[in-house]
Amino acid sequence: MKSLLIVIFLISLSSGEPISWTRNHSDIIEQTTLALTPKLRQQTVIIGRLGLAETYVGTIIDQEGHLIAPYLPSPDGEPLPYLLYEPDGRRRELKIIEEKPERFLALLKCETGFPGAPPIQVSSLDQHTVVIASCAPIASKDEEISLTVDHLAFAPAEQSNTIQLELPIHFPGSSVFDISGHLIGFILASEQSATKALSLRKATLEFPSLGKLLPKETPPDQPELPVAPSLTREEQRELYLGEIIEARFTSAIQSLPSPLPCVLIFNEGSPLTNSIIGTIIQPNGLILTKASELGPSLNVRYSGRNYPAILLATDERTDLALISIEAEDLPTISWDETPPTPGATMFSPILLKENSEDMLAQQRAYYGTFSHLLRENSPTLHSSSRTTSLGLYTEQSDSSLTIAALIKGSPAYDSGLTPGDLLLEIDSKEISSRDALTTILSEKKVGDEVTVSIRRGERSMDFLIQLSAPTLKPPATGMNNATGLSMIPSVWRGPFPDAFVHTTPLNAWDCGSPLFNRQGQALGINIAAVSPGRSYTLVPKEIKQAVSRMLSQSRPF
Repeated sequence: MKSLLIVIFLISLSSGEPISWTRNHSDIIEQTTLALTPKLRQQTVIIGRLGLAETYVGTIIDQEGHLIAPYLPSPDGEPLPYLLYEPDGRRRELKIIEEKPERFLALLKCETGFPGAPPIQVSSLDQHTVVIASCAPIASKDEEISLTVDHLAFAPAEQSNTIQLELPIHFPGSSVFDISGHLIGFILASEQSATKALSLRKATLEFPSLGKLLPKETPPDQPELPVAPSLTREEQRELYLGEIIEARFTSAIQSLPSPLPCVLIFNEGSPLTNSIIGTIIQPNGLILTKASELGPSLNVRYSGRNYPAILLATDERTDLALISIEAEDLPTISWDETPPTPGATMFSPILLKENSEDMLAQQRAYYGTFSHLLRENSPTLHSSSRTTSLGLYTEQSDSSLTIAALIKGSPAYDSGLTPGDLLLEIDSKEISSRDALTTILSEKKVGDEVTVSIRRGERSMDFLIQLSAPTLKPPATGMNNATGLSMIPSVWRGPFPDAFVHTTPLNAWDCGSPLFNRQGQALGINIAAVSPGRSYTLVPKEIKQAVSRMLSQSRPF
């Protein structure tokens, strides 16, 4: 599995002169993302669908309320409404204009409009660096939209209907922008090592109702950046890692301190999949890492040498572990406690080399952008929502609503209601449609008791039911594994104390590593690989407090 998931680090087989990624190019990317992040946060909203745990990003088309968003299948096959999530946890129902499941797109409308939204700009692809807006699978209250930078793997043919991006972390239906902020297409599907996107030109041909709403194309103001090479079809089939992203991964190591204050932690006799990164905090061999990913027989690899390791203590609050090796004069981490700016570039080191029995250090690093600070105990949008649930699914007929199924363990399931019951009223308010049911439930809160009136055959009956929170699908991982995951999430993904959210695409074995800014200063320790393109980093204040707690409970060394 691990070898499949880190194919993005294999060298490209494309021909021609290799692309050079310079510090000037990195400056341009950071300047762009710092400027684009607040702009795209005004241009996008968080959307979901009733009964689903996932939340995704919709793009505002106009101030009248139209938006284009990922198509989300209804969990029970019925026309459940799409929802717009407000920062304070409220949810607004969205009108469905048109859905196009085969292209993973839905055209929606918010009846109250978006009076403060800037006008959208659209363009044809003119630059081979793009950005994709994303959010958490289960968004929290005050959630901010993140921005992921990606690149084309190779130059598309003229008038091409699709483009191929590098990173396999994007959700189908997500909007693709160029780095001037112009909408240029939509994600089609992510594969093990790449993502395909549909061009805006082709999307509007297949989706005329969308084309009528979008403005005319305008030329983007694009900075000078490397562009992907033109490849033959044979070279495209053999491509594992495009030249732009290969050059960026390689150059990213130049922003990290040298020597790198990191080690590889592994289990004696276990496959390399069971490895994790550690961060050196004292020169005499004191190391921090993620506790829940550790195995039983710890060894540390540093600078070509293996060291037996001792687990000194773990910290339940942060999921950090303190381990020790017998060593001297090791390089140590230094912390920068200044919060980064949204859109700033972040780097995390890669220690494990593909198929390396010697566990050699990679001369590459992951990169991503900083999103926001996730406060401790931030409630999810679902838990803070006013929308409630009876704990049942309904079937809509012409002028009535019938109970189709009951959710096991819900108050309705235990109340005596049965499938086939015809819903008549809730608290003496007539129920004849799903819209009416949703409206009544949105006026209630979790824990309220309501009287549900039904007809069963010739009998009319009343049931007293306590309202619960909506049942969400899929469960709490927030990730849909129907088409396979492009990453391996960490065992423990929360809750944590205050943590930075960023888009560096980590796997479980990358946790425990430090997160650096472009100046090579450590901003924290990566503590969770949450979902594709979403990672959590503990802030220095919480790390230092955790170390103090663990030192007080560990034996002298």
